[in-house]
Amino acid sequence: MSLSEAAKEWISRGIARELKKFRLPCKIEAEYEPDWGYIYYVTMDAREVLDINLRLQEKFKGIPIVFEWTGETDVSEEELSEKLAEILLRGH
Repeated sequence: MSLSEAAKEWISRGIARELKKFRLPCKIEAEYEPDWGYIYYVTMDAREVLDINLRLQEKFKGIPIVFEWTGETDVSEEELSEKLAEILLRGH
């Protein structure tokens, strides 16, 4: 296993540990992008996905984590925009 693969597994396990705290079903995948390295994709059907994304970005700064929200979109466009901007700022 290469160092890159080992790091991917370590980060994936860390993300999974954090997500278990919320006791919500989810799926985690990592894909390699030449310009970014590994990008971690989390798919979940939960209203709390924005807050969960914010917490993970704070904990894993500089690690690209993308959430796919499969549930009903029950937030306003303004709330969504504000939360996404906050997520981006805290993730760096």
